[in-house]
Amino acid sequence: MLPAGNWHEPDAADIAVAGDTIAGIAAAFAPIADTAIEELDGRGHLILPGFVNAHYHSHDVLAKGTLEEVPLESWRLYALPPQYPPRSVEEVRARTLLGALECLRSGMTTIQDMLTLYPFEDRHLDAVMQAYEQIGIRVVFSLQYADRKGLETIPYWKDIFPKDLHPLLSTAAEPERQLDLLGHFETTCLRAAPRPRVHWALGPSAPERCSPALMARTMELARRYDVPVYSHIYESRGMALQARLTLPEHGGSLIKRLAAEGMLDPLLNLAHSVWLARDEELERDVALKFLPDLMLADPAIKARLANLGSTVLPGSPADYGMLLANETEKWAKVVKFSGAKPD
Repeated sequence: MLPAGNWHEPDAADIAVAGDTIAGIAAAFAPIADTAIEELDGRGHLILPGFVNAHYHSHDVLAKGTLEEVPLESWRLYALPPQYPPRSVEEVRARTLLGALECLRSGMTTIQDMLTLYPFEDRHLDAVMQAYEQIGIRVVFSLQYADRKGLETIPYWKDIFPKDLHPLLSTAAEPERQLDLLGHFETTCLRAAPRPRVHWALGPSAPERCSPALMARTMELARRYDVPVYSHIYESRGMALQARLTLPEHGGSLIKRLAAEGMLDPLLNLAHSVWLARDEELERDVALKFLPDLMLADPAIKARLANLGSTVLPGSPADYGMLLANETEKWAKVVKFSGAKPD
């Protein structure tokens, strides 16, 4: 299955592999005399490019099955690294290998690991990178960081929990007490010699957990080193409520805060984005250049859509919502007038 191929009638082709590398793809390779070549008959099978796990936390691997389904804000009290007792290097290495192996068995050959190591230790980071090198998976790697305590970022925590418990409350990432983690990451990773199959990224945990100064510093580094930035936004209703309560100067919107600070950039990836308001969707898409008409400028995408018999109507998510509403109203009248019934 090639990126620009016909999904319904994929091409039949020969694939040449040399060692661990795809050396070429052609309709048919001619045999080479006096050369021992192993041939595998793949007729009747579909070969796909490796999948990409675009949002992943390897610190979660060993936590599977340890909690029932609970609201995100409750889960944060128990299941994230700032709440863990100190971990051993052996455990960090084991969970990294197990998570990567599970991804490979599911067809994923690239992962974006947004990892929290708290409190940070270089030996833990070394164990993670050695594990990825050993197993051979590609990784876009970022450390998750913040400079605001979790207690300050969850609605009503200060009111609900007694003050003597406040020091015990934490969330996805907590400020490091004795280390400039972002500066350390720049020195030891961004400036270091490249590693095989490793691409660096930056991981501000979420806008509400990061001050404007930290977000600005993040984007400056991202632009300077040309690396992507990964962050969480509006993963739960509680996160949306926090924005409404604490950002009146930005209309209660994290997206508008980021836009005002100049943080919306094509390098910025906002995971989840579940509880976006309509106006936030449009502002985000315009600023981050996610509008479909930009993607549809790619000839390969145009050809693929034509092969699928698609009609292209560029626009924003808000435009699409309006289209659905108009089409529903139009065809509801047709159905009512004609008396059509489902089969």
